[in-house]
Amino acid sequence: MFYNKTLKIANVSVGYTDEYGIWHDGETSFGDAIECDVQPMTKELAFKIFGVDINVKYRIFADAVFEVGAIIQYAGKLYRVSNVLQWDDYCDFIVSDYGI
Repeated sequence: MFYNKTLKIANVSVGYTDEYGIWHDGETSFGDAIECDVQPMTKELAFKIFGVDINVKYRIFADAVFEVGAIIQYAGKLYRVSNVLQWDDYCDFIVSDYGI
């Protein structure tokens, strides 16, 4: 595979309500860059390959292991990992918009 793209894993801290009842959003920080291969993905293809009926943006191949629900940054935007297939030497996963 051609790992010619990079992504970062986001670490989002949990928000909290202070002693005055004011909500404070959690902070987002990013880990090291990970080399990967990013391919466009459609809802129909995600259903055929992964068996899920969700709107997705990309299919990503990487040597790192990801968990469903992880948040990544790719091309300056945040995405949520929607489904993961782990193979012997790489991880194949799909992502949807962060807000979904």
